[in-house]
Amino acid sequence: MMELTKQQNKVLERIKAFMDSDASVFIPRGFAGIGKTTMVKAVTDYIAQRLDVKLMALTGRAVRVFAQETGMV
Repeated sequence: MMELTKQQNKVLERIKAFMDSDASVFIPRGFAGIGKTTMVKAVTDYIAQRLDVKLMALTGRAVRVFAQETGMV
């Protein structure tokens, strides 16, 4: 298993809180290269074991990155 940084662990805690809530959308934000896609990949792999997962992105480039890194869009 990948070792997460302190900041990634904070993000993971927010994701866990989201998953325990009634909210239906979680939007990761931040500058390029900070690990958003890495976190999305880890979470979607986990969730996909139990549920159907679909990813959405605001730009064509983001869609391509998600498709390339996660195999999902």
